[in-house]
Amino acid sequence: MSTVTRSSAEHPRGVEEAPREHRQATLSSEVEDSLQRARKLLYDLNARLTFFPPEIRATYSVDGFGELTGLQQTDYRLEFPPGGRRHPLSMHYVCRGEGELLRQVVAARAVIAQQEDFLRQHGLTFTVSHVFADTSARDARAGGPAQVAFHLAAVVPVSLVFDVDPQAGGLRLTTWNLERLGRASYPLRPEAVDGALLGELEKAILREPNRLNALAGFRVSEDVRGRLQERLHLDCRRKAVELQDGQARSRRGGLLARLLGLKDPAV
Repeated sequence: MSTVTRSSAEHPRGVEEAPREHRQATLSSEVEDSLQRARKLLYDLNARLTFFPPEIRATYSVDGFGELTGLQQTDYRLEFPPGGRRHPLSMHYVCRGEGELLRQVVAARAVIAQQEDFLRQHGLTFTVSHVFADTSARDARAGGPAQVAFHLAAVVPVSLVFDVDPQAGGLRLTTWNLERLGRASYPLRPEAVDGALLGELEKAILREPNRLNALAGFRVSEDVRGRLQERLHLDCRRKAVELQDGQARSRRGGLLARLLGLKDPAV
């Protein structure tokens, strides 16, 4: 179900609100007009999704887990600022599925904490169960290697916010988990917030092919793209090595315990 609400004093989940002095700055007529166009798009789209909800399915790739697939896009709502203010304008919804993804990790506590931070930063719901595999429970609590199981729920929150950007003299569109996990920020000149850009934003929300990044001026050079791909490849190799090393240590520890007739301290 889609709703329109007035936001409280807190900023919308997942995106950061501009400083108060920026929000209260006097707006030029061009910025006012662009803000009004953005408001109309969100309001009209929210109404269509309420009365004629389409069947929209989403897929998200989660680092270390694989893909969350077949998520249903639902629970649309708008938030407009209270007190007569005209910005920021925000839209929120959820992509929800059934079941969960499981990832088992054998690594140092610092590596496990990094995975937890990554999931929290993207608003993902998860639980962690701890199993001390290749060392005693006391050593693991002290920071040694530990085996944990991450249980990731099939729920991804999505939000987008239009706010005034006084430094750029226009608006700023900030998205969170829109088409993939992560934040994106688009500084927009007032004249750029036109029917073409808003139409591409609507396509992105409906998960249709779109040119939002191109029209908003967001481009990644081939050099940067290559470095990102290389880093992703190295991260995948590092995690695979950590998992293999942890499993090897666990097997050696279990063999030694059997030879000595000892019980696993985790049992």
